[in-house]
Amino acid sequence: MQATVKRRLTKVALALVVAGYCAAPAVAANGNLKSGQWQIVSEQTGTIQGTVPWITRAADKTADTDKDHVTVTIDRGDRKIVTEGDKQFHVGDKVTVNWAIGDTEGDLDTDNTATKATVKWVSFSDQNGSDPKDLGTGDSYEIQAADADRYIGIKITPTTTTGDPAVATELLLKDLSTDAGGGSDDDEIPEGPVVDENVHVVIHEKDSNTNLLKNSGTTLKTNTTYQVLLWSDKNGNGTYDAGE
Repeated sequence: MQATVKRRLTKVALALVVAGYCAAPAVAANGNLKSGQWQIVSEQTGTIQGTVPWITRAADKTADTDKDHVTVTIDRGDRKIVTEGDKQFHVGDKVTVNWAIGDTEGDLDTDNTATKATVKWVSFSDQNGSDPKDLGTGDSYEIQAADADRYIGIKITPTTTTGDPAVATELLLKDLSTDAGGGSDDDEIPEGPVVDENVHVVIHEKDSNTNLLKNSGTTLKTNTTYQVLLWSDKNGNGTYDAGE
């Protein structure tokens, strides 16, 4: 009588047996293949889906309160700063925004290059985003005279050069002078719209060019017509000239 010995297969051996079992019928079933031939098929799989990127104030400012905010800086040129009002956005100021990319999977946007290409500067008539007007692109913008008394904001789309998905939904920041608007309440930029220092108010008697606001000693008359003139001193000479 022949003795029968039963032994357990190891996991590796079992895997080899299963692989051989699956491969052999595939070879035999294909009539176009000769006996003993193997067919190797390589197919491309889809990408692994991660999460969308977001922006935060800076690489070292990643709290929830920093998310969807940018860091704002101003180049005021040679404009003198005396009062808090002088720190407000002014015509002629160059405003620059910066940020860091946040991403759960650690995907990157080196030097913010991809996201920077999405930045669009916009001005609004109020802090709620009314009457939007497109201004320019890039991470910097020089405030123009047409922006006076308006609020400066941006549109920005967090984007990475790696990962899937790599592009988030466009983010609208409506007032870079405030935390609520996408900026900060702790920087050197007070809340408020753009100031145009060349805009002046003149009060004068009809048919007279004397500015009563600069002549406090002048006695106002009764039964007299006074006119108020709001004008922009385009050449900065402090005098109202034709065409201004």
